[in-house]
Amino acid sequence: LRSDKSGACFHKDEQIQAEPLIFYESSFVAEDWNFLRQSMIVYYVVKLPVSCTETAMKMQPSEVDSCAWIAYSDIKNIIDHKKGSFEVTVYSIQKDGSIAEKKMPLEMLFGPYPNKWNEGIAAGHLRALEVFIKSHSC
Repeated sequence: LRSDKSGACFHKDEQIQAEPLIFYESSFVAEDWNFLRQSMIVYYVVKLPVSCTETAMKMQPSEVDSCAWIAYSDIKNIIDHKKGSFEVTVYSIQKDGSIAEKKMPLEMLFGPYPNKWNEGIAAGHLRALEVFIKSHSC
């Protein structure tokens, strides 16, 4: 399995379970109003053969600039905008291509993007997280 966005790679013989979660259409008009950009996004629930602490993320700099493993218990906090002393570890690509790790308040992920910190989770991703919480328990 290889995700073009996250770059998570696993050996072909490892048992990976993946199921579609939702389909989401994203569209917007470009700044110059000359064309409509439209995408159909498929969100999957993927069960990894190892824990997230044993999985190294490889990010594609042309596609993403940061990623984070978010605990199941924190997903509801993000959806509900529950403030508190919650933190998440974020991995960011540096100019030299290396990955830097930093802690940030969970509320910086509150959506929809962009929030007051110019961060957050996009509307489609939030919808996928809502469906995930309602349909899966951990």
